[in-house]
Amino acid sequence: AVQVLSGMPFDIHLIDPRPQWGTGEGLPSDVQAQTVDSLEYARSRAWGKEDAVCVMTHSHDLDFLLVKHFLQQPVGYLGLIGSEHKAQVFLARLQSGSEKADWERLWEEKMHCPIGAPLPGKNPKIVAVSIAAELLKEWA
Repeated sequence: AVQVLSGMPFDIHLIDPRPQWGTGEGLPSDVQAQTVDSLEYARSRAWGKEDAVCVMTHSHDLDFLLVKHFLQQPVGYLGLIGSEHKAQVFLARLQSGSEKADWERLWEEKMHCPIGAPLPGKNPKIVAVSIAAELLKEWA
């Protein structure tokens, strides 16, 4: 997705603890990559309406923790890679947890899952274009 977003009116930050993804090697020069823990990074800074967050990690558990964190932040856009089923499972997990919040309202107000504008196909390039299209339409 960062390849497609490169050159658009966004400051792009790729946060990934895995060295092969977070070093910035092979990425466009306008992408700021950091090899750090995603959840620690999320918790380490203030977030606002000018921020868009796209959650697409290598782990469903990490995705869930990031979504839980960002639903409670005033971000301008929050997207999660996955299916409608994944969205239903995550919302049910949030609602069954011990932390009290109006998860359904927060989900309805903020979450874009599946992330991206509806386009046919699951090809990674098509998914990246659909994410860029949704960001431009909904947030930029």
